[in-house]
Amino acid sequence: MRLTALLLGAALLAPTPALADPPAAGASSAASADAQLDQTLAQLETIIEKYDTAREQLATTRAQTTALAARLAPLRGRVATLNAEVGRLASALYQGGSASTANALVNATSPEQFASRLAIIDQLARRNRRQIEALNQAKAGLETQMKALDAALQQQTRSEHELAAKKAHIEQQFTVLTAARWGLSRLETRDNYVPPFKLGRGGAAVQYAYGAIGTPYVFGAEGPDAYDCSGLTMAAWRAAGVSLPHSAEMQRSVTDNVPASDLRPGDLVFYYPDVHHVAIYAGAGRVIHAPQPGQRITMAPMNQMPVHSFGRPGVRGVRAG
Repeated sequence: MRLTALLLGAALLAPTPALADPPAAGASSAASADAQLDQTLAQLETIIEKYDTAREQLATTRAQTTALAARLAPLRGRVATLNAEVGRLASALYQGGSASTANALVNATSPEQFASRLAIIDQLARRNRRQIEALNQAKAGLETQMKALDAALQQQTRSEHELAAKKAHIEQQFTVLTAARWGLSRLETRDNYVPPFKLGRGGAAVQYAYGAIGTPYVFGAEGPDAYDCSGLTMAAWRAAGVSLPHSAEMQRSVTDNVPASDLRPGDLVFYYPDVHHVAIYAGAGRVIHAPQPGQRITMAPMNQMPVHSFGRPGVRGVRAG
């Protein structure tokens, strides 16, 4: 078991960075409010991506715990059965002050039969003892793994709760700013580029994402009425028959790295040094992504944000739907 990969690092639980204060009442510049909102939400997006990663890892740990519990149950049953068999053997040999054993041996009609019966009794005892020892070792190993997984589960549950508390705290700070964004008079230009929708999984993923343009951003959402950034890419590739985790960082870990020169429509574009944002490449230097709360899914220039790397789903470590 790769338990170390399941436990969250200390960085995940580090204090939340100080957020920008909401603009003072009567602020004269809508542009200033918008910029301040962007700063606040960029900080939040990092926390949300960590929350999504913690939630995905927690689900993995729970699944492994369930699988181990299923394997442990029949082993315990086999041990109990063998213990009962040995108990019956011991009882039979002890009845009448070991009379049964004595009778079996005394009634032997020859030294050879005596030796043979004694060997059989000894062999039965040793065979059952070996089986029980082997099963007890296997059971002890599984129980050790169960304890380790239980510890991982408890740690991740604590981490999830702490991150959820951080998320709620930050949401309180940007609620006013999000409302302000909807009230801003800023006009958002719409890119009229239409992707080619080529055949294959990548084309299917792009077509799904293109159809989601205009849908609002909502934390933790994966469609069809709202999405966050990794929820959009997950849903788009799910429509193409490929399962991705709901986390930009984890999507990066399960996709094959591709160079910019080999980008194809449907490839994922990861942003920022800590990989807290992801978009889907639509072709012609454009991406489709779910930007931030208060915004809608849109098409944008790929280099509008600092690119970290590119990934291609459906090659390795990704489940086909």
